[in-house]
Amino acid sequence: MHALVSGMKLFDGDGNRVGNDFWDEMTALEAVGRVPNSIAVRFAFATSFAHQRIVPSLQNLNKVATDTEFDELQNSGYDIGTPLVIYHESADGNWVFGATSLTTGWFMKSAVGFCSQSEWKAYQQSESFVVVTSSKADLWGDASAHTYLGYQRMGCRLPMLGDSGFYYKVRLPRRDSSGDAVVIDAFVAKSDVHEGYLPYTPRNAITQAFRMLGEKYGWADMQGDWDCSSLLISIFRCFGIELPRNGANQAKSGNVVHTFSGGETASERRQIISEKATGGITLLNMKGHIVLYLGTVDKNPYVLHDAWAYRNANGDAIHQNVNVIGGTIVSGLDLGTGSEKGSLLTRLLKVTLISR
Repeated sequence: MHALVSGMKLFDGDGNRVGNDFWDEMTALEAVGRVPNSIAVRFAFATSFAHQRIVPSLQNLNKVATDTEFDELQNSGYDIGTPLVIYHESADGNWVFGATSLTTGWFMKSAVGFCSQSEWKAYQQSESFVVVTSSKADLWGDASAHTYLGYQRMGCRLPMLGDSGFYYKVRLPRRDSSGDAVVIDAFVAKSDVHEGYLPYTPRNAITQAFRMLGEKYGWADMQGDWDCSSLLISIFRCFGIELPRNGANQAKSGNVVHTFSGGETASERRQIISEKATGGITLLNMKGHIVLYLGTVDKNPYVLHDAWAYRNANGDAIHQNVNVIGGTIVSGLDLGTGSEKGSLLTRLLKVTLISR
């Protein structure tokens, strides 16, 4: 992971090229030489929204100078209650290196609470639970919603104890002064969650997708928002379906009903999608992006996706207009027509049906 980013020739927030001093500092913090041959794995939960970093630093480093929306050190982001396994600690004791079910990287130790393996398992295996079905659900320390504890994003699961008026009483891990995870009672509005997983139907999937409409784009979950693949993770988690973190892997995780050869005409591509895709439960992927197919109207396929921007031609193939979206939208597949990259339609690689 260190080699990946240190070889990118990145810029810092002031637009200066990152020098060797920074990478030497990261090497010292990572303390790889301290990793034993046999690791005693520790178990933990995220106790606040936890940014997972590729190296142990909060510096925002970019491929393009001052392009701070795309922090190359950001690997992903995880909600309160996410189970973690921890393998290693930084030399200064401020960071831990560990994994979720999806990715591996560095977490600020202050965002993590440690527990025993039995406590870790018990929290995840609760038979009674609610699932967040709004885009983000506020969590409270009382049923009067006076004490704010944070939020969870769509698809997160909370052990349920019962209900209290307009709220469900749930369990939530919090970090105590010693760094341990203490599971406390918390409250979440009934309107933000569903008891158990939602029934997996195309209609329900589309309903959940539209609840994300207009939410902000966040590269690798920066600021607790979503990128194209984490958007789909949130939607499908509502049904108990866990997708991989990367769009290319998501496209291989279901039933690939069609792979494009590259030689199809635009009309042939539209016809293939119309015949082989099912609205709400089909993914369409291309290099660097993935979208949720909604349906076809007047032979034009429509999709929902979290996009930063699209390009179109400005008089020639060299000068491109960059049109910033920065959120979740519904669009046709003609987005990007005339640009050097081409439209979404011409860039498509696979049609993947997500079935249980």
